[in-house]
Amino acid sequence: MPKRLAQLAQRLHQQHRLHQLITFNYDSLIEHALLDLGTPALPVYREERGTSRGVAVRHVHGYLPPPPDPVTPEQAASVVFDEETYHSRFNQPHHWTNRMMLSAIRESICVFIGFSMTDPNVRRILEQSHEPEQTPHFVLLRQPPLQGATPDLQLARARLIHTQENILRELGLNIIWYSEYGNLPVLLELLLPDEEA
Repeated sequence: MPKRLAQLAQRLHQQHRLHQLITFNYDSLIEHALLDLGTPALPVYREERGTSRGVAVRHVHGYLPPPPDPVTPEQAASVVFDEETYHSRFNQPHHWTNRMMLSAIRESICVFIGFSMTDPNVRRILEQSHEPEQTPHFVLLRQPPLQGATPDLQLARARLIHTQENILRELGLNIIWYSEYGNLPVLLELLLPDEEA
């Protein structure tokens, strides 16, 4: 998936339509996938502006370089390893990660991938920034399984899906459901604007 995501990111970057990638991962998989395609990528794990040299990949929970690169004290301090640090950071409204995410949600169309949307801090930021006239964001969620489900379980699944759609719509999110992870690249392609647009 990082390779396919990198291909889509590279295309949007070349069209000047990709502002940044935001990740909650510590690793540099997406940066390496972009570099393999010839697109420079800069890991950002502290407050700093974007880069004109390539794609800014903002690591909300910190960044650890791949071995054999040494971990600097600043990189080590950027990493969120426990729940206390996580909540402490999100309870600081002026922390760079909160301001950056709020800005991204207010000024861009965001696509959430690999996100359950159950994180109360991210939901709080979405709620703070949502305006009814705003262009909606998208979240790709895996459908609850249906195989072998009784009619009662099928009805419960349909109600769950309907409820999730209503709750997330109030936060400015459109759900795109998928059943298999292999479908994600195709769904992401469908979200891309035409090159002429």
